[in-house]
Amino acid sequence: MVPQISLSRRWWRVYLLAGVCLAAFLFSVLLWPGKPHPKPRPAALPRGRLLRSAGGGLQRRPLFRPGTQEPRVLCMVVTTPQYYRGRARHIKATWGHWGNGACPNTVFLSFTPDDILQNVIISNFSSYEDLWGKVVDGFLQLNASAADWFMKADDDTFLIYPNLLNLLAHLDPSEALYLGLPLIYRPEGGEEITYMSGGAGYVLSSTALTRLQAAHAPAHCRYPGHTQYEDVNMGYCMAALGVRAADTRDGLGRPRFLPYPPWRLLQSEPHPDFAWLVHFSKYKFRFVSMDVTDVFFSPSKKMSYI
Repeated sequence: MVPQISLSRRWWRVYLLAGVCLAAFLFSVLLWPGKPHPKPRPAALPRGRLLRSAGGGLQRRPLFRPGTQEPRVLCMVVTTPQYYRGRARHIKATWGHWGNGACPNTVFLSFTPDDILQNVIISNFSSYEDLWGKVVDGFLQLNASAADWFMKADDDTFLIYPNLLNLLAHLDPSEALYLGLPLIYRPEGGEEITYMSGGAGYVLSSTALTRLQAAHAPAHCRYPGHTQYEDVNMGYCMAALGVRAADTRDGLGRPRFLPYPPWRLLQSEPHPDFAWLVHFSKYKFRFVSMDVTDVFFSPSKKMSYI
């Protein structure tokens, strides 16, 4: 009789332990968060919002929530198929995507489409000698009502988008404005031209873009004999259209658009390679401190992810 009672107690303990283990297992399965599911990538912004309609009219579908005070910016990145993998796709993955701190409306200007870049404006101009025609062709295809500001960048440009927003928040896109790093072109026997460095990127207000599109450029804006000098041609064109080259320096006179990485300019005595920058800069170029940079040239794709 006694052995039977001991056996019953032993099996009761076994059942109790098994029940506890089963309860713990079910708890872990039902309540453990497990591996998070990846968030779906946002769909590409329909090109109809960014580009002019085929008939020449402007589509006025809004890009941002009504009532927002944040400047609407469209970023156009000039690239070529040979740099899709090594440059443009890294822009797409960093400052040219839909995440925080990135330009949400980014398009790429080239002459062939790409499944990863997605928003590619197709231009008939493909050679570097036709860079001016290519850039203007891209601007002519943009919808001037899609944004307040339109930035032109290259596939080796790095944009600090929040800094650019802070700059643009104090400016009026209804004015014909042209922003960037101002340089002076001095043709022999000709008038000096203020233009914005193409390597540092530049920005047009929506009013400036509207004037550019109405002028049917480049026919009326090309500087004679310099078709490949896109930035000089744009400066000549903006001046001809009455677009003002705005002074975007900070309160200490430091530039916000840089043609080199900031760390290469952090020196009291400029490197001989920068002699051209000192010579052609419209304002005295301030070296040493660059803590308010908006845009700069990035020679390395790794830098884009830092």
